[in-house]
Amino acid sequence: MFQRINSTVESYRTIARIVLVYVFHLTLMSCVTLQQSTLKKQKVELTKSDLNQLNGDYELLPTDNSTYRLPLVLVYNKCCGYDTVSDEKDRVSLQVLTNNRIRVMIISDNKIVKKKILRGKMKDGYFECNSSYLSPFWVVVNAYTRQKIRIGLLADGSLVVDAARETWGFLVFMPFTGHRDKVNNLEFPRKNDSG
Repeated sequence: MFQRINSTVESYRTIARIVLVYVFHLTLMSCVTLQQSTLKKQKVELTKSDLNQLNGDYELLPTDNSTYRLPLVLVYNKCCGYDTVSDEKDRVSLQVLTNNRIRVMIISDNKIVKKKILRGKMKDGYFECNSSYLSPFWVVVNAYTRQKIRIGLLADGSLVVDAARETWGFLVFMPFTGHRDKVNNLEFPRKNDSG
């Protein structure tokens, strides 16, 4: 009888250790932070009452010619090909719905390819949103992503975006790989015509 109790206690200890390691990894993953913005251009201090200044169409490519495209930064759909849209008629359109919701639409050949609503809040003159999601690939392998995005407006009408993203791959419940990505002060010019 004591052997069975010891065996049960040992099983519970093993489970407790696994859960503790899992909680430790989740704690590490919950720390997605944005760097302090160091803009060289004048930024518009957005407030809840003038957030609609963000409404409009924006270029896909940033002014610094980096590899980050606006659809990838805002919608995170590299796997679906929306980051490769490159026609002149292609654009990202922002539409402020409320003080804490912005609709992002990826438009290719004057057709909406993808829509997403960003939920966030105003903070230090920026619209800031946090998101996290679990992407199941298979029953055994999953990916967990946490993302923080900060959207602002420059005096010339360009969009300025900061983003931080952290992704972890899981085998059953245990993390086996991770990736962090941070970009700061990406400027996306406002399109002159709506396509």
